Amino acid sequence: MYQKFAKKILWNYFIVSLIAVSIVGSIFIFTTLDIKASEIGFLIIIVMMSIFIMAILDLSFLKYDLRPIKNANRDLVTFEELKIAYKQVHRLPKLAVRRVMLPHFIGFSGSAVLLAFIFISNGWLDVSTSYIMFAFLGALLVALMHALIEYYLTLDAIKPMLSHLRNKANKLYGRTLNSIGKKGFPIKRSLISSAIVISVSPLLLFTIAAQVRIEEFVPELSATYWIWAIGIILISIMFSVVAALLIAKSIQVPINELQQKMKLVQGGEFDVEASDNYPDDFAKLVNGFNHMVSSLNQTDAVNRQLLDSFITTLTTALDARDPYTAGHSKRVSDLSVAIGEKLRLSQPKISLLRKTALLHDIGKIGIEDDILLKSGKLTEREFNRIKEHPVLGENILKQVKPLTTIAAMLPGVRSHHERMDGLGYPDQLKGEEIPLFGRIIAVADAFDAMTSNRPYRYAMPPSQAINIIAEGAGTQWDEVCVDVFLKIMEEDWQTFNMEASSKV
Repeated sequence: MYQKFAKKILWNYFIVSLIAVSIVGSIFIFTTLDIKASEIGFLIIIVMMSIFIMAILDLSFLKYDLRPIKNANRDLVTFEELKIAYKQVHRLPKLAVRRVMLPHFIGFSGSAVLLAFIFISNGWLDVSTSYIMFAFLGALLVALMHALIEYYLTLDAIKPMLSHLRNKANKLYGRTLNSIGKKGFPIKRSLISSAIVISVSPLLLFTIAAQVRIEEFVPELSATYWIWAIGIILISIMFSVVAALLIAKSIQVPINELQQKMKLVQGGEFDVEASDNYPDDFAKLVNGFNHMVSSLNQTDAVNRQLLDSFITTLTTALDARDPYTAGHSKRVSDLSVAIGEKLRLSQPKISLLRKTALLHDIGKIGIEDDILLKSGKLTEREFNRIKEHPVLGENILKQVKPLTTIAAMLPGVRSHHERMDGLGYPDQLKGEEIPLFGRIIAVADAFDAMTSNRPYRYAMPPSQAINIIAEGAGTQWDEVCVDVFLKIMEEDWQTFNMEASSKV
């Protein structure tokens, strides 16, 4: 793959250089200047020696630029080497411009100017030194056009290599290479530069060639010619810049909008739509984007429904196993959500809290029936077994794939029996070490447990449970969560009193 890629880069460079140097340069020299037949040989020597020096410098720079990519072509290559090569491939279009404007232009023009002065000083060439300056400017203009063409040819040539490196990284390491942060020239800058080079460089090249001819045949028109030429050139530059800005705007506006919408989609917001205000091909791109987001939104809705159904199924299975705690998970979830809303948690966090609270006791599925459903007082061994249910619940939920769909619920499930004084279980966390969801669920869980019938005791009145929780603020339960809980009981006493009464 590398050999094919390198040949493509080299072939593009050779063809464009041949056209720029051998054809354009030769035509500019031999058709513009009035050269004696005896001097043509010396000019050919200058051109050939300059091409030779230019080629040596060009190839040296090209070899250096391609070295990281060549290193990544080995069978045994590290992921870091692949990343470096991937970044280097993205830089190649800019490096092509640098290569044309430095070793190519300086190597050719610098050598040609130096040799020309040597030949003139030795009487081998009878050419005005002002023509040397014009030739240098002409070479600069040709180099600019060459650099522009080389930039876009390289942009096209690097695509297969980028694909090859991505596939190789995925095959060898199962990781993805991306182009974030590996930027080329911005669109506006590229368009303005391209427009100026395309419109002004040929015009300037013609202007310089015409100036040389005028000086040879009608020298008295030289001064007035430049006044006229500069005016035309300035008008051309202004027109090119304005046109390029308008074109850049017509391209950047839809691209920027799509980028902004894409960031929202990456953040999990699928209820977005790009405005279809573009009459050209961008309309197709916008419609495609909107269709994609609509499909993602539908898929996300199905996934959320599946997750909710999964959670409901687990809690229903737990409730069916222990009739004494039927509805416990739902009641704890409702009260936890009420506390979370009073704490002004965001809606995504409220939704996550609801699901976490529904699953907080799921670990009891792993507790033996003779312990979980025992009607009498538990022994120390049995109670220690019951205390394992937060960890069992976390381990059960860790089996869900992908884990990212449920990972944020795990801390709350594991820590809902921790105490603020560090005497809870399973990790004896203390104070702020306890995750927020664990602190919220602990209050809701305690209230529902105390106001529910158990095989070994009757439910206590809600007022008594409220007093116990109030007295335990700061030691067993989080003070802020308890304060919020007490406000809820004051403001919405009827709702939770009726729920508690229905369990008795």
